[in-house]
Amino acid sequence: MLELAVTLVVIVILAGVLLRALLRYEELAEKTAMELTVRNLRSGLQWRIADALLHPGSAQLGALAGANPVSWLQRPPEGYLGEHTGTPSAAARGGWYFDTRTRELAYRPALHFAFEAEPGAPVEIRWQVRALDPGDDGRPAQGFALVATTRYKWF
Repeated sequence: MLELAVTLVVIVILAGVLLRALLRYEELAEKTAMELTVRNLRSGLQWRIADALLHPGSAQLGALAGANPVSWLQRPPEGYLGEHTGTPSAAARGGWYFDTRTRELAYRPALHFAFEAEPGAPVEIRWQVRALDPGDDGRPAQGFALVATTRYKWF
């Protein structure tokens, strides 16, 4: 009986260690998928800039700042909830949404054991399309970038 109890305790301890390791790798995979989506969004921005430069008569270039970058993808990322004013009530963990009030794209991590945000800030990451060096003398923007507007550390 004692041997069975010791065996069960060892199995439970090993299962706990394995579960913790699996959760870590699952969170790492989620972070990687989020970063890949952001890279795709940045590529979409570059394509929009190139398209606007090839068609100089259109006003497309000026409309890029503050635009919803999800519209540049062939299909929205998994868990995309659409455009909302502020944080949607149905904003699930692991979901994306575009905040029309701040003109920012937000992602809420499903797993956030290794996620650190600023104190008091919600557990989410936000990005915004911004014009680079618009110039004070009325010159047009020198480019656009999708920049993170929240400070965070994830792993």
